[in-house]
Amino acid sequence: MQIEGPVPPQSPGRRPGLAHLAWEVDTLAELQQIRGKLLRAGGPVHEIDHGTTKSLYAGDPDGLQFEVCWLVPADRTDEVTRTAFAPLDLDAAIAQFGADLPGGTGISAPARH
Repeated sequence: MQIEGPVPPQSPGRRPGLAHLAWEVDTLAELQQIRGKLLRAGGPVHEIDHGTTKSLYAGDPDGLQFEVCWLVPADRTDEVTRTAFAPLDLDAAIAQFGADLPGGTGISAPARH
């Protein structure tokens, strides 16, 4: 990605370009498995509960942040607290929804359930 011409004004901690990439997983079991792989790789992992999205954040070797998330199915969203940034308790989410419940479908994936 390249910006032509003068760089626009920036606020602290922000720069033009790609903020982060995100991938959705089908189940909380997959999210738990990826969490283990990220932790074994030694990278810092930030775990955030966005209410309807259970997310892991980490960085690639170039410093680009990425997110791996599971979406609460639409028919279960009334069971979650509407919060933007709470610590993720993955074990509690698995106890609540089950490890193998197919997640909801975000805008980036076709419906397949």
